[in-house]
Amino acid sequence: MHAYAGVTKYDARHRGRTPLFITVGTTNFKSESKGVTAAVYTKLLQEQWIPACKEMMDDEYGPGGWIFQQDNAKPHTAQTTQAWLQAQPFQKMKWPACSPDLSWIESIWAHMAKELSKRDDLTVHNFQQAVMQTWDAIPRRVMESQYASMTKRMKECIEAGGKSTRF
Repeated sequence: MHAYAGVTKYDARHRGRTPLFITVGTTNFKSESKGVTAAVYTKLLQEQWIPACKEMMDDEYGPGGWIFQQDNAKPHTAQTTQAWLQAQPFQKMKWPACSPDLSWIESIWAHMAKELSKRDDLTVHNFQQAVMQTWDAIPRRVMESQYASMTKRMKECIEAGGKSTRF
C-alpha cells in the first residue's frame, strides 16, 4: 500500500497531521501505473498533500515558513518532481544520498500495521476505510512520543557517521 501523510509538531492549535492520502498500489485502487511514479507523486503533491500541509502549517509558520521533508525514493527525486518542488515557496530539506530514514512516519506506519493486525474483519472491500480509520485514531501520545524522539534520532545518526541506527 502506498499512503502519504504529513505530520508535524503536536500542539493545542492543530491536530498535527494531514489526512491520509491513499494512492496507487493500494487494494482495489485502479490506476494507469502499477506503482507510484513521478507523475503520480507530483499530482498527489499538487492536488492533495501540499494544500493540506499549507492549511496546517501556514497559520503557524507563515507562508513558506515551514520545511518539506521527503526521502530519496525515485518518484521524489525525479526531475519533474524536483522542478515542481523548486517552484514552491516553502523550504525543502536536503536529504543526503544513502542516509538512514530518520522520518518518524515509519514508526507511525508500524503502529498502524500493529493496530490493523488486531482486526479480524478486514476484507478487500473495507481495507482502505480501515486504514483511514486507523490513521485518524492514532492517539496523541503516540504522535507526541515520535516527535519527541527526533533529537535522539539525529544525535544517533551523527554519532554513527550517517550510517544505520536503531531507528
